[in-house]
Amino acid sequence: MNGRHRNDLNFTRRETPKLFGDGVVKFESDIPIELSEDAHIIVAAIGEGLTLGRVMGPLWGGEKPPVAVSNPIFVDVNGDGFKANGDLLDVSMPLTEK
Repeated sequence: MNGRHRNDLNFTRRETPKLFGDGVVKFESDIPIELSEDAHIIVAAIGEGLTLGRVMGPLWGGEKPPVAVSNPIFVDVNGDGFKANGDLLDVSMPLTEK
């Protein structure tokens, strides 16, 4: 949520097995999210217990799990146009004067 991890929106097969399937679709659920201000949401899926293996070569394969990441979903809460919250995610950014 807005570039930050939220524990309440983290679902794992180990901790919430009823949300996961064993067929082609591994996870399918409606997840209500209450927002008090505009936000962007990014969804990531990580293959727990899986590895990329040799297809990614020795540098990227091995112990690293496969990961899929969505594009951001921008939510305009009150209909006045999306406004970013300005959080720099604890990274100092070079600013230029105009």
